[in-house]
Amino acid sequence: MFSKKLHALFIFSLFTFHFSLLSQTSNPTCDGKRYLTNVFTDTTQTTVQYGANSDLAGNGQYLFMDIVEPKTDTVSKRPIIFLAFGGGFVKGTRRDEYMLGLCKDFASRGYVAITIDYRLHPFFLPIDSVSITNVIAQAMQDMRASIRYMVKDARTTNKFRIDTTNIFVGGLSAGAVTAMHVAYLDTTRNLPTWVLKAVRNQGGIDGNSGTPGGYTFKIKGVFSLSGALYSKDAFRAKDPAYISIHGTADKTLAYGYDKNIYGFYGDGDGSCYPATVALGIPSLHVAVVGSDHTDFYDFLNPVNSYPGQYAAFKAKADIFMKKLICGETISPTNNIVENFDLEVYPNPTIDILNAHIVDGNYSTNWQTELIDVTGKKVASQKFASNQFTLSRGNLASGLYFLRITNSTDNYSTIKKVYFAE
Repeated sequence: MFSKKLHALFIFSLFTFHFSLLSQTSNPTCDGKRYLTNVFTDTTQTTVQYGANSDLAGNGQYLFMDIVEPKTDTVSKRPIIFLAFGGGFVKGTRRDEYMLGLCKDFASRGYVAITIDYRLHPFFLPIDSVSITNVIAQAMQDMRASIRYMVKDARTTNKFRIDTTNIFVGGLSAGAVTAMHVAYLDTTRNLPTWVLKAVRNQGGIDGNSGTPGGYTFKIKGVFSLSGALYSKDAFRAKDPAYISIHGTADKTLAYGYDKNIYGFYGDGDGSCYPATVALGIPSLHVAVVGSDHTDFYDFLNPVNSYPGQYAAFKAKADIFMKKLICGETISPTNNIVENFDLEVYPNPTIDILNAHIVDGNYSTNWQTELIDVTGKKVASQKFASNQFTLSRGNLASGLYFLRITNSTDNYSTIKKVYFAE
């Protein structure tokens, strides 16, 4: 029998998308392909110094970022995403193959994508919760400085042709923590004393790492890969959209509210997500049940115990971000459990798709829906046994999402399926 307890603990929202004709016609990039598929085969990479500052030991550091763009793109305004590497705030580099790989993936879909330097904890200084909090404040200031650099460019020379109304921030692990604090922390919020002290010690929210204040900006959304925030109470209605994936057995940055490896408590993506939903913040979250901190990322571990989990998340995130960019309404429908025991075969298939529910209540009425990459439902049917077949009909070849919902208890799962040529 399917576990309702598991359903209650490990859920994420699937979203239906209502298309806005006005936004489609006013934004020529919203053509149904850009942002969803790799419409560009080549990218270019430019390195710039966006600032400089001193670390906790007083050592000066020049701060650089690599700007990755679609090579043949002629669009005058492109959405931009700033990404920060992981490494526990003690190690890492903007040029690691994973960050550059993510940047190239986003650029191939039509974004300007940036991987940034940020200050780390000096290796020779003792690490404790106080020093790490100060380093998080520095990293936040550095990312904000990199954003101001690009906003200034957009308002002056416009070399990189970014759309300042579509700014995303994200990263992996420590990089995700950095992005979360850039998006959801400011001095108008009820900050804990220890957080406020760290921010003040390092020069305030904006800091002085590069382009000075005056080049204000708003964040459209956050792309958090195994991230955390000092407190889920930081969220407010109308905050930036929240997109996240996190392992439920994470021992580095806890999935929910717990103590992290540096000894202080915070909220991981698992407890941040319900807080954003309660406030009506557009949110997408995937819980990888049973996984640790980074063992499910395909780009880190091509062979792992959770194959396809990150790829499925990224496909959903691409659709979600495209909706944000194109101004289309996003509304939650129901809860999804990632580890629902469902077999789908053959996959890819040319015509007939078979599905088998390995563990479930077979007397329950089930609803199946086939959804294309734009979020449109293209087929559906009901059944009341542990298996069913779905015919391709006249559907085009390519990627689809098969959603199966228990109509009684309102839990469901989603699987990627492919129709071959």
